[in-house]
Amino acid sequence: MEYQQNSDTPFPFGWCPPEVLLSRKYSNASDVWAFGVTLWELFSCGENPYAGMNRQEVLEYIGKERLKKPKNCSEEIYKIMRKCWEYDAAKRSNWLVLADALQDCKFPIATAIMPSTMHGYGFVDTKVGHGYIVINDVYVKSLI
Repeated sequence: MEYQQNSDTPFPFGWCPPEVLLSRKYSNASDVWAFGVTLWELFSCGENPYAGMNRQEVLEYIGKERLKKPKNCSEEIYKIMRKCWEYDAAKRSNWLVLADALQDCKFPIATAIMPSTMHGYGFVDTKVGHGYIVINDVYVKSLI
């Protein structure tokens, strides 16, 4: 299925693949690209992809490069992102492949044995007995 934007309504070009930037044609493949950028945002703790670039600059950039791996992102997750960013829409991952790949990602869970405050991109106050997801030995997210 493919759909096309007909108005001049502004759109978030930082999340758009080349075919959308060139012709405003949307599809499942363009949604997969946007999902990859959203994953990148998550692991970069909310950074703005292509910060300061206009539509033409983003198009030129993605013609030869991809967003760099965020500091707290595993190689496993970054590979998933990269599969979302295939320039040729026909070569991009699909939703079933992405779902399988994400389910295969295993993050260690640590249980706090003493209270503490950790500093990273924010503060995490650990509580004894609570479980925490550990990402790359750096970022910790409470399960509660």
